[in-house]
Amino acid sequence: MKRSFFLMVLALLLFIGCTRARTVQKTETIMGTDVTITVTAPSTDVGEAAIDAGMAELRRLDAMMSLYKDASEITKVNLAAGKGPV
Repeated sequence: MKRSFFLMVLALLLFIGCTRARTVQKTETIMGTDVTITVTAPSTDVGEAAIDAGMAELRRLDAMMSLYKDASEITKVNLAAGKGPV
């Protein structure tokens, strides 16, 4: 009984030791600079999904707040300056 319990615990520890977290990194140019996101996740797929979500949020913010994009909210405010309340 004790021996089988010991073997189960040993097998579990070996399994846990073999399933290591993965480090995933990606770099994109957003907001006029290189943005690098590094995550540690249980799998590469989970890490890539987290990075993609982070990059999507940065692209969303860039589209909204860029001084150099014609459709950004800040550009619209700047173009309306002196013409009326914004």
